[in-house]
Amino acid sequence: MIKQIEKVLDVMKADYRKRSIRSADAIIMTKMGAEYDDGLEIKEGIRYYKIICNNDHQRRVAGFVVKAGHVKFKEGDLLVDRGLWMVAETSSMKNLLKWVVFVGQE
Repeated sequence: MIKQIEKVLDVMKADYRKRSIRSADAIIMTKMGAEYDDGLEIKEGIRYYKIICNNDHQRRVAGFVVKAGHVKFKEGDLLVDRGLWMVAETSSMKNLLKWVVFVGQE
């Protein structure tokens, strides 16, 4: 599961760079991209893996990945942050075990 989450982090890094390429100052954007990359991490909890990012010098949870044995969701489901580092358990966005197969094939 960690390998699949790391692929998601790679996609997040590429997406951040793609969005920031529009800036006029390449040196600043390169520095910001490096800070963003360094701030991405995975923390393992009891029921979820947290994807944490450092955006504009603030740490926040970008999403949660469900571990095996959850009552409502399947292993690998990606859930959004509802605020205050809590998971929104209403619906999943994607299942990473199925989605990472297509990462990098665009």
